[in-house]
This record gives sequence, structure tokens and C-alpha cells, in this order.
Amino acid sequence: MKTSKGNAECVIIHTGWAITLHWQRCKLLLVVGCMLASVPSFAGSLIAWGSGLGTNVPPALTNVSSVAAGLEHCVVLLTSGSVSAWGNNSFMQTNVPDGLSNVVAISGGSYHSLALNSDGFVTAWGRTKHGQSTVPDGLSNVIAIAAGGEHSVALRSDGTVINWGMYSDGSPNYFEMPIPVDRTNIIAIAAGSDHDLLLKSDGTVSAWGLNQDFQTDVPSDLSNVVKIAAGGYHNVVLTSNARWSAGDGIIGDRATSRRA
Repeated sequence: MKTSKGNAECVIIHTGWAITLHWQRCKLLLVVGCMLASVPSFAGSLIAWGSGLGTNVPPALTNVSSVAAGLEHCVVLLTSGSVSAWGNNSFMQTNVPDGLSNVVAISGGSYHSLALNSDGFVTAWGRTKHGQSTVPDGLSNVIAIAAGGEHSVALRSDGTVINWGMYSDGSPNYFEMPIPVDRTNIIAIAAGSDHDLLLKSDGTVSAWGLNQDFQTDVPSDLSNVVKIAAGGYHNVVLTSNARWSAGDGIIGDRATSRRA
């Protein structure tokens, strides 16, 4: 989904840990995270910079179709349907499972990674202390995935959503959190560090989870949303006529920035 600003086009590409950029110009796609930034060009090559091991892009990596940034690692989907990953591997989050193929979507959490294949099944690897890499038995018909800090979320083809893993309340404590909002007629999902977003078919947004930076306080007049993204403690959505940011962040036109 695109909107214009000056002589360029704005596209939400990816939301990193603490910052979001969604600028497309001259066919360059910009991805920014807390520890790394990656720019896949129209040729499918990848360049990264910033601090952290995630900036060490493997030599001759080409044919990249999408990229996902974890806290200190990067996951890329290649045009062949295979996956490559690098960066901090303290929890094996860059050890792509052998035989993983026909992948259509990827997502990077704090220390875990997710992949969705064309048959609607999810593969997870990396840190699993809080169950974030333990895919629920029988999960199928998935069309979208989102990896949060210590949890994961999946959207099924019937418009329903499931989550697994644990959420923090801002302290060292972690707990399970059943989705407390209506989770039907969902068309998109996004996961932050300890909060999540749902986009419904009517263009409205629901959120739940940690709210210390107001990241789950959806603006009361927010409507006509067509794209959502969640950062560590902030959110960005694209509407048909404006852009909004809510939580610990600010962006562009009609932005709301509120801090505790």
C-alpha cells in the first residue's frame, strides 16, 4: 500500500525495535531496527549497517525477496523460497532448519525466527524459554505470521488469530496472555515486544499487551486502516488518507507521540 509525499512514495516496509522508516524512493526499500538496518535494492541485493552482528551480511547474498529484522539478527527470504539468517546466534535464532523450503513469509522476534510455507504451516526456531518457538500442535491454514519479543502470532485463512509464548508486564515477569479482543474477520497482524495489533476487514485496529508507552491505546478516531506494523514499543499504521503513529514513537503527518 502506498501514499505520496512530495515526489516519492511512502510504503511501510518493516518496523524495527525502536524506530520505523517506511520510505521508498528510487526502488530502495528501507528497513530499520534497533541493532541493524537493511536495504534490499530492486536488484535483490542486501546492504546492512549499524551496530550488532546483524550487519554482517553474508557475501554474495542476492535474489532477496523480503527481509525481517530481529533484535540482533536478520532473516531473509530468497526468491527460491529458501531462507538465510545471520547475526546474534546465542539462541540458535540464525540456524535455519534443514530442509526448510517453499517459504512465503518470514518474521524475526527478539531471539527467535518464524517462517511460513506455501502450504500454510509455520516453522519456528531459536529461543524457546517462554514457548515462543513451540508451534501449537495442529496449527495449519496460516496466511500471516508475526514474531514478538518472547511470543508469536499467526493469522489463519478463516480470519482468526492464535498466539503462543509469553508476554512481559514491564518487569522480569512473563505470563501467557489469551487474546482479549475480538479476533474474527482479521486481515493482518503485527507483533511488538510485548504487545500485538490486529487489523480487521472494516479498517479498524485492535491492540493488547504491555501498555507502558501507550502502545495499545488505539486512537479513538482511527479508521480506514490498510496496513499495520508494530515496533518494540510503538506502532505505525497506514490509512487510506493519512499516517498515524501511536506509542513511543512519531512519524510524519498526523502523528501522535505519547510517552509515560
